[in-house]
Amino acid sequence: QASVIGINLLNHFWPVLLLQPGGAGAAFAPEQLHALVMLFLQAHATGYLISGVFFGLCCLVLGYLLFRGHVVPRWIAVGIVAAGFAYLLDCTANFLFPDLTSYTELLMLVTAVAGELSLCVYLLVKGVRA
Repeated sequence: QASVIGINLLNHFWPVLLLQPGGAGAAFAPEQLHALVMLFLQAHATGYLISGVFFGLCCLVLGYLLFRGHVVPRWIAVGIVAAGFAYLLDCTANFLFPDLTSYTELLMLVTAVAGELSLCVYLLVKGVRA
């Protein structure tokens, strides 16, 4: 996931190079330059969605390991797994069913905040049983 996000940051870097005075953008007409900059910015949004697939898989594995390891209460592990499924659902819905994104984003937000925040608070307050 971090690799995808790191490479995806290039989509924010290319517009900066294109818009510099006397840079590569001078070869384009203003309309073409604006379209090219928007293309890179939209590609960044798509790349971020792709990284969400990997983060969802990471949450599924983490939740499974927490559930099996009895390190935290099981309801927290189930919340992390639910967040993983919500991330995967949101990312795939953005590509396959764009009309449903408002619903999947809300579902992802609720489950991610509940699952991830409960894990953070638990680890800060109680810690891990040794």
